[in-house]
Amino acid sequence: MDAMMIEPILINRPIVVTEKGMLLCRPPERVLDVLPKSLDKDFIKEDSENICSIR
Repeated sequence: MDAMMIEPILINRPIVVTEKGMLLCRPPERVLDVLPKSLDKDFIKEDSENICSIR
């Protein structure tokens, strides 16, 4: 944990904590499992890949 605090790039994905649980969101679409509600817009990764389309 100390190394990740010094060099955050080691984490590579966020640690997300909600009332539904906690996850290291790698791959990033795992964040959808712990979001407290559905998304109201598309979920697009940093490389522009659309993970979840809301239509």
